[in-house]
Amino acid sequence: MSQQNEELIDKNLIQLWKSMKKRPKIIVFDLDYTLWPYYVDCHATPPIKKTGQTTTFGAIKVIDSTGLQMNGFKDVNKILHTLRYHCLDESKNEYLAIASRSTTPDLAMETIKALDWTKYFSSFQIYPKPKTNHMKKIIEELKMTKYEDILFFDDELQNIKQTKTLKLTAIEVDPSIGVNINLLIQGLEAFEKKN
Repeated sequence: MSQQNEELIDKNLIQLWKSMKKRPKIIVFDLDYTLWPYYVDCHATPPIKKTGQTTTFGAIKVIDSTGLQMNGFKDVNKILHTLRYHCLDESKNEYLAIASRSTTPDLAMETIKALDWTKYFSSFQIYPKPKTNHMKKIIEELKMTKYEDILFFDDELQNIKQTKTLKLTAIEVDPSIGVNINLLIQGLEAFEKKN
């Protein structure tokens, strides 16, 4: 395994996942101030592109046309890689999904592609509707039946409150730090305790 891939693996997360008696079937992430530290529809100016540089935490630096850095929060690449390739098993109907109320879905997808994140997700629900609509579409698209199988991360309290009516496990994210390994582990523990 290459050095780069080693840096993208969190062994504590894998260990916790393997020890869980009840795991989420779908882990859903919001985008703005959850996976990345900006509102893509307000701050990004296309085109979005990779540079030849790396960030302080080792990711390929991605910028918009004004030079604004468009990378995710520090732990996000490691979280997505570890979950997708070392925890989740699509043959057991375990997936990652995005639920975003962005008003610029094409720009959000352009950013996701530049960050090389499309390989991690099985459903992309990016449109300005209530998050309950996104969850219904994710369930339908992935041919699942129970909202209780979803673990959801979002920085907006209104989205947490709305989606909890579906009986899923929703975790509020601090928008100043986004999703990190510790919060993900707390979310997995809350999911297992609830279910």
